[in-house]
Amino acid sequence: MTSRDEYPVRVRKRYTTHACIECQRRKRKCTGETVCKNCLHSGIECVYSQSSRPSKQPRIARPPTPNSSSGNWNAVDVERCPDISLHLESSNETINRELISRTHTLEQGYEALKRELARMKSQERGRAALQELPPPAELSGVPPSFSPASTSTIEHEPARNNVFERNTKFMGGTSFFQQIDLLDRSVARDLGKSDELMFMFSEGPGGQTMDYESLSAGMRRDLDQIVDETRLEDMDKVLQSLDIYFASVHPHYPCINEAHLRSQLAAFLANDPSCMSKTVAIQFAALLNFLMAVVRILYDTCTHDDYVPGWKEFYRAEKLLSHATWLGKANIMTIQILLVKTSYCLYISRLNAAYDTMGTAVRLCFQLGLHNEPSWGEDCNVYDRTYRQRIFWSIYCLNHNVAQNSGVPDLIRESDFDVDRPQCVDDRMLYPNCPPLREMPKASLVPYLLEVMKLAKLSSEIWDAMFGVRVKKPVSQEFIAETDGKIIELSKETPSFLRWPPASGLQSPDSMPAFIIQQSFVLYLRVRALRMLLRREEMVSLRYEKRTAQLCIEIATDVVNAVELSYSSSVPKRTERYAYALHLTGAMVPMICVIVRRNNGEDLIRPAIHIFNRSLKIMEAISYGFSFARHTLHQLRRPIRAAREIIDSNWPQYAHSALAPPPPGSNLSSAQVIMPNPTGIAQNHMWGNDGRVAMANARGEIVTEDWQRPPEDPLIWEDLDMWNNMSSWQS
Repeated sequence: MTSRDEYPVRVRKRYTTHACIECQRRKRKCTGETVCKNCLHSGIECVYSQSSRPSKQPRIARPPTPNSSSGNWNAVDVERCPDISLHLESSNETINRELISRTHTLEQGYEALKRELARMKSQERGRAALQELPPPAELSGVPPSFSPASTSTIEHEPARNNVFERNTKFMGGTSFFQQIDLLDRSVARDLGKSDELMFMFSEGPGGQTMDYESLSAGMRRDLDQIVDETRLEDMDKVLQSLDIYFASVHPHYPCINEAHLRSQLAAFLANDPSCMSKTVAIQFAALLNFLMAVVRILYDTCTHDDYVPGWKEFYRAEKLLSHATWLGKANIMTIQILLVKTSYCLYISRLNAAYDTMGTAVRLCFQLGLHNEPSWGEDCNVYDRTYRQRIFWSIYCLNHNVAQNSGVPDLIRESDFDVDRPQCVDDRMLYPNCPPLREMPKASLVPYLLEVMKLAKLSSEIWDAMFGVRVKKPVSQEFIAETDGKIIELSKETPSFLRWPPASGLQSPDSMPAFIIQQSFVLYLRVRALRMLLRREEMVSLRYEKRTAQLCIEIATDVVNAVELSYSSSVPKRTERYAYALHLTGAMVPMICVIVRRNNGEDLIRPAIHIFNRSLKIMEAISYGFSFARHTLHQLRRPIRAAREIIDSNWPQYAHSALAPPPPGSNLSSAQVIMPNPTGIAQNHMWGNDGRVAMANARGEIVTEDWQRPPEDPLIWEDLDMWNNMSSWQS
């Protein structure tokens, strides 16, 4: 038997002295080529030890072959390895060519995505960056020889392409701090010293801003929680709210670009800080919540006063808006937010809050330079200029609307701004950096805005002549007649497609855009409301002339006929309930004034009672599910009761006059006043849920549910003082 010592185990040597490191490690025979076959088939890097081949040229490391299983698709640099193809079989050559082609395609796509992301980041930085423009020399009083541009804290930064959100730092010559600023500049100029230091605190005392990261942890947590709650909203409801807003509310104040807002919504939901910064996300969440709040107050059914539709969204948006003041200076989006917030306050009858919010919006219009179009610069493109004009004029019109309903002076005077009227272009054609567009009035929201601007100017003239503190009473009948003529002439000059009722009727909505029908209806009512305003003071004094009463009856008849025609159409008008309630109230008040004055003859009393009954029945119909109408009826409860008592005692034959049939041309029977259910809306949120019951009640039919009026409280009717006048009824 042979022992192991006789045959010792031989240590395995390398098969070749030039084996690569990988073959040495694995004890495999190396072929010794530049890239050995073992490494080639394994798809790994073939590296030789420098010490083992001192006389050879250093080998070029071969890049790893793409490994499809690992997903590591690296580009193969053929130029660096010119001799690889000598060792590749034909199949490997084909595979590598395909990989190179595919890698090249992927690299091109990657570069395109990288450029697009860089562009989006640049746009967001442009929107978020609140750079200042110096005030024009003619506004600040700076001598022309001293250029305000040299004092800007961003003078060395490249100019932004987007001037839409520039802060012009408007400050009139009467400003308290402006005198100090001018003195500082003069001293710096005379001493020949740099003026950089004195602009380190350009915001003024207490005016420095903060960014999101500067907030305390608790404040950031609160903001993040509200923003996250907004992101977690039911997206179907959010999109439906946007659809309703842009279909029914936006046509009256076209200050937001729908396409841009929806793209911002996508970025907001993606929660990608590279596409939307924290500050912009907070502002957008505030705007989105206010939009949803406005839609809910106008659209939802509310049968109890202890619940206000949209209040949850309003509260969230208000908290974000108040915190946002610490995050940076205001910008254009801030004004848009304030405009939507004002609308909500108006719809819930919080007129003081609406006026306060409008005051902030007007102040920002001046501070952001929206009031002075020449200061926008020549580089302000079509899109930016269009929406700057629209935002300013929307604020102008809403300001007059709020001021008129609040009984206070308006906040913008004609001498304080220089802004051109916006062009009548189609919103669907507007996008950032778009070319100049051709005007298309019948496809644009702007013609209505232009007409409302004219009414707002007349409203301002009426205030100055009739309701100012220094106005001598009574107002001359010549002024009333002259202004009434202006209003009538203005209504005659209205474009034909904005006249009510539509020539094609309400039963063929395809013949005209829905927003045109809405605009023409509201414009028709606003013209008559302004005519009624001229005579309101005389009517509520109960010392009116007979001719004045007859004119008010004619105007009120027009209003009620228009509301009945719109209300009885086959197209749902849930968002127009506010217009119904507002203008029907304007028709009811003078009719009550006619009814309660006891020396009026039957020629005045009979039509006044008829209009009063028709108005009241529609108001009761919509009040069941609409809080503004219900609140208005509650405020009117004492004059309504007084009018009913007089009718029952003196004119019982007219006490139960039915609703008049719809105006000629409507092709509707008096029973066709039920609002259909729009597709996709839950029945418990439908106006038809309360509209059917309410209209049955309005027409004297049996209802299954009675609405209980709230208990009577002391009357609060801020606009009229009818009750002191009632004590002096003429016998």
